[in-house]
Amino acid sequence: MLQEVEDLYLPYKPKRRTRATIARERGLEPLVELILAQEVTKGTLEEFAQEYLSEEVPTVEDAYAGARDIVAEVVSEDADLRKAVRERTFGQGLLICAVADASLDPQGKYRMYYEYAEPLKAIPPHRLLAINRGGEGGCAQGQTGSARGRDRGRHTEPLCEERALHLRPSGARGHH
Repeated sequence: MLQEVEDLYLPYKPKRRTRATIARERGLEPLVELILAQEVTKGTLEEFAQEYLSEEVPTVEDAYAGARDIVAEVVSEDADLRKAVRERTFGQGLLICAVADASLDPQGKYRMYYEYAEPLKAIPPHRLLAINRGGEGGCAQGQTGSARGRDRGRHTEPLCEERALHLRPSGARGHH
């Protein structure tokens, strides 16, 4: 419950100057609105970015890098999306561990976590503490992922693919 309150407050919380703030100052927010609206059907990425190029944003790559920073901030501050990602991660996610540096574990205390995966919802607290200690000691490292990603030969796979950007800024307008 406290986490949900914090998520709701996040967009209003005073922030330090971020890359997204700088990108907004450079006039890239309309490009973000175009991206989030996902209504463009013709044209190239270069054509859309041309309008936003300036002395501060000299290249198409710079324009899209700034737009990505803004999108990342918008998405990260969406309380409903944060809740959905948290629930899906704990419901379907895996903690996947791998050896980082076995020489830092001369007694083999953390050997069982060198190649280890377990659903997040099933990990008992004592095991999570042991994995954390192995990580702090530098001999094991952990990350979250999905079983689907492991089935495809990858360690991780996004847990919320189907919740693609559904956000539309209040001023989003369609461009065709």
